Amino acid sequence: IGAIVRLAVVIIGLILVAENLDFNVTGLIAGLGIGGIAIALASQETLSNFFGSLVLLIEQPFKAEDRVEVDGVKGTVKEVGFRSTRILTYDNSLITVPNATIAKAHITNIGTRRRPTWLVDMGVPYSNRAEKVEKLCAGIADISGKSESLDNEEFKVSLFEIKPPSLTLRIIVAFKEDDFAYETDARHQFILEVLKLADELEIELEVPN
Repeated sequence: IGAIVRLAVVIIGLILVAENLDFNVTGLIAGLGIGGIAIALASQETLSNFFGSLVLLIEQPFKAEDRVEVDGVKGTVKEVGFRSTRILTYDNSLITVPNATIAKAHITNIGTRRRPTWLVDMGVPYSNRAEKVEKLCAGIADISGKSESLDNEEFKVSLFEIKPPSLTLRIIVAFKEDDFAYETDARHQFILEVLKLADELEIELEVPN
């Protein structure tokens, strides 16, 4: 903003000097106007990114080192620049997203979560007796209670919906640490334990509709 103000002062000063020297200021301004339009059209994307940067600066939806998901890109913010924002994805790729795109996109700041959570819906066929389903729910809760990676206080498991051809079993898992590798390992272990439990109870889990 300071640079723009200084440039405006210089331009006004040059116009006043030109008037005193009897230059055709009207023709000069007309020429500058046409050139300005051409420059504005050519720099439209740059201006969009500039104003996008101002939006990010004022609203501050995230800061450096926050974990975010924006415009389909999920990772850690490494730098918020004048034209773009750099995000380090979980496969160690550095993605550059224009600030104009970010300003218009839905932003999920994962780093502001109290604890990272995971919502899972599983289908349990109607053919299973109520006792089996009850044992499945209790067994899944027991898996969470014994896990060193899951926060049992925020864990929930319950029958959520009745959707043919199965009941929907909803599980909400909370992880003790906000780290992608940690969360991935915890998910892997939890899924294996649930599958083993389902095998023991002879329940074939389905993907709910």
